[in-house]
Amino acid sequence: MSPEKLPALPRLVHRLLDEPEGAEYKVGLFRQVAHNRGKGKAPEKKAKAAVLLAKQGGYHAVVIVRDRDRKRTADRLDPIKQKRESVLGSCLPACAIGLAVETFDAWMIADGKAVGAAGGDAARSHPSPESLDQEEGTGGHPKDRAIELFGSSRALTAAYADIAAHVDLDLLEKLCPKGFAPFAEEVRERIGPVVKEESGS
Repeated sequence: MSPEKLPALPRLVHRLLDEPEGAEYKVGLFRQVAHNRGKGKAPEKKAKAAVLLAKQGGYHAVVIVRDRDRKRTADRLDPIKQKRESVLGSCLPACAIGLAVETFDAWMIADGKAVGAAGGDAARSHPSPESLDQEEGTGGHPKDRAIELFGSSRALTAAYADIAAHVDLDLLEKLCPKGFAPFAEEVRERIGPVVKEESGS
């Protein structure tokens, strides 16, 4: 999939990696990753399966992002990071893991200029999106604010892709220090070297 046609998350990753030429992306939903039966919880097994699937597909890296969804970071993020460390070796693809607080929508409502460039109400962006930690539909959830910005939930997928193409990444790290900032660091530190090696730079 070409960078111009990427949905929001891989577009963010592409930009975090300084838009490498020739990079190809395959997009999938983490919850739909099939995994083997056996010991361990589903998210950890899905993380392992995602890395192995990437290797089988000839990909050099994997990015996994989960929503925190009002749960503890230790429950949502730490187990899959531990599974990553236990299975990764030199022969397996690099893997960056992130946790959006509370949901991925929070990353999409922070930068007013990017919201405006995507056709939304720039004046209604949120200066502290990670503070929106209420249930969806209460008005205190990131998706609620996103719907306010764009007028409809149906508009969000296309709008998010546009936002990801324009968002100020430094500002996003500043406004989302619990979720986006550590995720950006993971992508740059774990996948950046792989991209440089593959490009020969």
